[in-house]
Amino acid sequence: MEKTVFEFEKNLRERLALSIFSKKKISIFNIRKYQIKPGIRKFEIELFSIIDKLIPESKIEINEAGTIINFLPGLTKKTKVIHKISSLRGISYFIEFILYLLLLNPIRTEIKIEGIRTLNLDISLENIIFVTFPLMRKIGLRDLRIKIFTNFFSLLYNTELLIFSSDFYSETGFSITNSGFLKNLRIVLSSSKNNSFAINNIEKMKDNFQKLSEINKKFFNIKILNKNIFFQTVSLVGESSTGCLLGKDFSSIKKKNTNFWRNKIYQIFCSLFNEIYKGNCIDGQNQIFFFLKMLCLKKTSQTELCVSNLTLASIEFFRDVKKFTGTVYSIESTSKKKPLKIKII
Repeated sequence: MEKTVFEFEKNLRERLALSIFSKKKISIFNIRKYQIKPGIRKFEIELFSIIDKLIPESKIEINEAGTIINFLPGLTKKTKVIHKISSLRGISYFIEFILYLLLLNPIRTEIKIEGIRTLNLDISLENIIFVTFPLMRKIGLRDLRIKIFTNFFSLLYNTELLIFSSDFYSETGFSITNSGFLKNLRIVLSSSKNNSFAINNIEKMKDNFQKLSEINKKFFNIKILNKNIFFQTVSLVGESSTGCLLGKDFSSIKKKNTNFWRNKIYQIFCSLFNEIYKGNCIDGQNQIFFFLKMLCLKKTSQTELCVSNLTLASIEFFRDVKKFTGTVYSIESTSKKKPLKIKII
C-alpha cells in the first residue's frame, strides 16, 4: 500500500481522516522533536483508541518514544461504540474527529463518549450542538442526532454524549455563496452550578449597545448541576438572512463579573456581524467539515463555498489533500472587498 509521510504532529486528526478516506498508509515522525518532552500525548492516543473501536481492522504502530506513528487504515464497521476519555482534553476535540469519520464514511452507529466539557482550547460543546450538528445535517448527515447527559458527581467524566447516525448520506452538492445579513442571534450562557451567570443583568446589555439591540435575539441560560466542575461559557450563534450559520464562543474556569461578560458578548457579536458583512458563509471552526464534504463529492456534484478568509488549518488541509489524493482546491477572489470562493478543480 502506498505510504504518505509527514513530519511533526500538527493536524493529526485531519491527516488520519484523509488516510482513512484515501486508504493510504500514513507515517508521521519527529513528533514534538524540539519540545522538552517529545512524543505523542495522551489525548492523541485517545484518537487511536476511537479509531480502533470504529475501524477495528486498522493497524496502529507507535514507537517506544512516541515520536513515530505508522497507521494503516481499515474499513469502518457498523457498530456500537463506548469510549471514556481518560485525558484532560475536552470532549469536543474528539467529537469533531468522529464527525470527520462519519462524513467520509456514513454508517449506522451509536457512539457513547464520556469526558470533560470543553474549554478555550477547542470549540465549545454548545457550538458543537447549535452550529456544527445543524451544519452536518445540512451537508449530508440528515439523520445525525445527539443527546447530552451530565454526571452530577464525577470530575473527569462529567459529560456524556450519545451520537446517533444512520447510513443515509446525501450526495447532493451545495453552493453557499451569499452570506446575506445577520438576522437572528442566539446567546447561550452555560455555567456550572456554583458559577452561574447573572442572567438578568446580562440581558440588559441591549440597552447599552445599540447595534445589538437591533438584532432579533434570544438568550439561553444552561446550568450544569455538577458541584465538582467550575466554568462559564458564552456561545453566540448567528443566522443570516440566507440561512448561513456561524458561531463563536469563549470559556473561563475563573469567575468573571457581569461587565466582563457583557463586553465579551458584544465583542463576539461584532466579530460575527463583521464576518457575515464581509461575505463569510461559514465560521473558521467549521470550515474543514465543508472542505471534507467537497472532497467526498468531487466526482458527483459541483460544490462551492464563500468565506471572507481561510484559517491556517484550512490552508494546511488543502496542502495535505493534494499530497494524499492529488486533488486541488480552487480559491477565487475577484477583488479585495469580495469573499473567497472555494471549490474543487
